[in-house]
Amino acid sequence: MKRALLFACLCAGLASTVRSFAATHIIHVADFQFSPATLTLPLGDTIKFMWMSGSHTTTSTTLPGGAASWDQDMTNANDSLVYVPTVAGTYNYKCKPHESMGMVGSFIVSPVNGISDLSATGFSIAPNPAHGSLHIESKETVHAVQILDISGRVMQQQPAIHQKSFTMPLDGVTPGIYMLRLQTPSGFVAQRLIIE
Repeated sequence: MKRALLFACLCAGLASTVRSFAATHIIHVADFQFSPATLTLPLGDTIKFMWMSGSHTTTSTTLPGGAASWDQDMTNANDSLVYVPTVAGTYNYKCKPHESMGMVGSFIVSPVNGISDLSATGFSIAPNPAHGSLHIESKETVHAVQILDISGRVMQQQPAIHQKSFTMPLDGVTPGIYMLRLQTPSGFVAQRLIIE
């Protein structure tokens, strides 16, 4: 707990230079249940499964098309799993050994601002799939951009852009499926990004 508090204080101190874009939703794994068993979150937020007691798994069952599956033991030795949804929709999961006891859960990921496509909000990114660099056009000024991997780690970011049109280099980002998040005066928008 002290370590988490220290980390939170350090993050608050850095908030003036790098703004956090998403919330983390904790799902506790204990007593033959996931708690909460259901929740709704916006696209771009993070799910974190936290082991509390027992020997369980968190295993995806049905997911939206294009979403990455997961299957991890949840024990004292393996006490957390971070998952960043990359598409809107319903994500169902279970504990393999305790599914028959009702140890199941789900979360619903809603599109950011009710919109699942950047082009519908006046944004465009090209190319997607991208290689080397990504060009972003916006009707609004973009304040910051983050590229996050499926575990929620920031792979690339530009915290102080303040432009409507710019090119973002993708140096050092390995090929894969990512979440692109843009901060504007109106809020945040997100879209799935493929890097080749």
